[in-house]
Amino acid sequence: MGMLLPTALPQADRAVLAARVNRATSRQRDALRALIILTLDEHGVRATARLVGCATSTVVKWRTRYRERGLPGLRDLPRSGAPRIHGDEQRRRVVAAATSDPPRPWGSWTPARLAEHVNAAPVAGSGRPVSRCWVLRVLREAHIRVHLVRGWLHRNPDPRFDQRIAAIEAAVADARAGRRTVLCLDEKTAVAVRTPCHPDSHGSDGRRRREFEYRRAGTVAWYGTQDVTTGTIALRRARTRMDSAAFTTVLDDLAADRGENFTIILDNGSTHTSAHTARWLAQHPAIEVLFTPVHASWANPEEVVFSILTRQVITGGHFTDGADLDGAAQHWVGLPNQHPLPVRWSYQRRVPRTSDLEH
Repeated sequence: MGMLLPTALPQADRAVLAARVNRATSRQRDALRALIILTLDEHGVRATARLVGCATSTVVKWRTRYRERGLPGLRDLPRSGAPRIHGDEQRRRVVAAATSDPPRPWGSWTPARLAEHVNAAPVAGSGRPVSRCWVLRVLREAHIRVHLVRGWLHRNPDPRFDQRIAAIEAAVADARAGRRTVLCLDEKTAVAVRTPCHPDSHGSDGRRRREFEYRRAGTVAWYGTQDVTTGTIALRRARTRMDSAAFTTVLDDLAADRGENFTIILDNGSTHTSAHTARWLAQHPAIEVLFTPVHASWANPEEVVFSILTRQVITGGHFTDGADLDGAAQHWVGLPNQHPLPVRWSYQRRVPRTSDLEH
């Protein structure tokens, strides 16, 4: 029996200590303390110090800690550290300033500006002025990142949201069943035409490399339509300003091509809801217009077409002029039109949680 305890080392503790000694990822100090306790189970203090390679005072220290507290006693005690220089009031002032608007002319806070702001009105009885590094530590502890801005949209919910969504769903279902003609109409404005100053190259890993310099060659804008029944897509390049007069000209062409007995799905853009457009629609009562909910232009299926066009053609492509970009877009439109599919669109409504119902 060793000099550690009046009874043998418990098997549970022995297993934990042996694992600490044998584990390659154990910290050196944890492995050393575990080895001391294991060795003390069979040898005395001096023999343990000689076998482990440490001072006898170290062996006595961890023997005493283990006797009093068991395995938790082998951990480091909490350290008091250096005395605090800055108090809670200064910390609160840093957090309060960081979560409010900075003074003019600054557009955002920085740790240096926050330190200057706190030091401008010293707290009574406080020590030396706060530093930029101390402010940065306070921000990290509070999980505040003053260099980031999260965008959000403050709006009142559209009281007709469910009604408008249901109308669009019904129109798409009727069009797929062949009961009426439904067209999705939207604009894509001001697409920049850019061409690199130097040709692309490819690295050894196959990744394309592009020079950052580019030349501008104007912009291109389109009116896009999609027939919900057939799924065919059409792009019409805008040659003039995309105002209400130009929009009603597109409506004139659609009415001449398809007659006046069809439904159009539109978002709430200014050209769609202007007085000029309202007068045109009043003169063509057979044309039904379904507007998406306010701030919900994604409810127009034509938005999906423009999103795919942007990802597959515009982003990553380079074009010499507007005609080149328009030609690439028209070529892209012709590919899905070879084997069009009817539009499938529905809105997945959120199921309220139990907590929402309770409140």
